[in-house]
Amino acid sequence: MKKPPRGGFCVGDLAAEIADLKALIGLNLQKVQIERARLERYIGGIECAETRLIFRLRHVGGMTWREIGAELHMSHVGAYNKHKAHLKNEQN
Repeated sequence: MKKPPRGGFCVGDLAAEIADLKALIGLNLQKVQIERARLERYIGGIECAETRLIFRLRHVGGMTWREIGAELHMSHVGAYNKHKAHLKNEQN
């Protein structure tokens, strides 16, 4: 039986681990693409252009409320409230 080298790792084991990790990364990328498409469909269905932009900046662009407010020339509270109002209307 072969002993692992001094560091305790066998090249074959490491290669298998790398292959497994690459496969997991590929699956996670597919999940992200599916969720991104769902998000884009949801955002695309928002009637109000300003609210649609707020959702896109926040959930696709990852911007903070302050950044969104500055981008749209409104207060960050105003941007947040438009977002919140849309979600509340969706629940009703």
